[in-house]
Amino acid sequence: MGMIFGFLASYKFGRSLLENHPKFFSFGAVSKQGVPKQKAAETNFELTLFGKGWATKGDHDSPPNRVVKTVVKGKNVGYGSTCECMVQAGLVLLFEPDRLPGVGGVYPPGFAFAETTLVSRLNKHDVTFESSVVTSE
Repeated sequence: MGMIFGFLASYKFGRSLLENHPKFFSFGAVSKQGVPKQKAAETNFELTLFGKGWATKGDHDSPPNRVVKTVVKGKNVGYGSTCECMVQAGLVLLFEPDRLPGVGGVYPPGFAFAETTLVSRLNKHDVTFESSVVTSE
């Protein structure tokens, strides 16, 4: 099956077939109509993240000495939780500018929203974050 897909995807004509007839080539698993609303509403996700860092803030000469595990859970990742994350992040930007980094630049979301209520807002809207320290030296 993978070889057939790879062969078709290698050529313009094959890609056209795959794009125009997804239901046929996926044996009914994928269609142009997308996921039915009821089926999407019954889905959920769980994402486990591990981060390495230091137990204290500031400059460090030693390698990271702490590992933190965060599990993110939610429902309907395609339309539900993703939208909720975007809306709540937008509300934080509007209502909590004093809690965001004050200097210009591009920041990763974890740093930009670290001092805000984003995680508690998302927890209230069924996107939960559970963090625990795995190792700390």
